[in-house]
Amino acid sequence: MTKSTSRSQVRLIASTNAIFGADEACAMLRISRDAMYRLAKDPDDPFPIRYIGGKTRDGIVLHDELVAWVERNSAVGSPRRG
Repeated sequence: MTKSTSRSQVRLIASTNAIFGADEACAMLRISRDAMYRLAKDPDDPFPIRYIGGKTRDGIVLHDELVAWVERNSAVGSPRRG
């Protein structure tokens, strides 16, 4: 995703595609690409990025896997303030 992509464009992407690029998935979750790669290395429940043809960059994320991962790794409600 480029810096000029708006939130409404990201929402449109999310509503029409079953496969997202790494940048699109990061934009939807409001995380950096570095954070996504750190999450992908989690041995217990890695972020669901996939690579095609032996590539190790510019992976893809399947919609259903992303939704399932977010449901397992997030809490409903307001964040706690410490």
